Amino acid sequence: MGRSLLHFGPVRRLLEKRGVVIQDKVRCVLCGKCAKSCPMGAILLDRENRSLRIDNSQCVRCGSCVKLCPREALELKKLPVR
Repeated sequence: MGRSLLHFGPVRRLLEKRGVVIQDKVRCVLCGKCAKSCPMGAILLDRENRSLRIDNSQCVRCGSCVKLCPREALELKKLPVR
């Protein structure tokens, strides 16, 4: 079951139309609310290395992380149409 959602054509096209989640590293305080809110577990918080990693191959672009971020450090950006 280790296949990413992006391996499936129709799902891939839908997710690409919805964009990607972008982090503003200056605003982010690594509170972890985004990681806790992610239904897919696509956000990994590494406090030791002070980093946040968003696995866009697992992200379904639901926007829950963007809505819950207290510092508005996440944004759901649209990708250019191909």
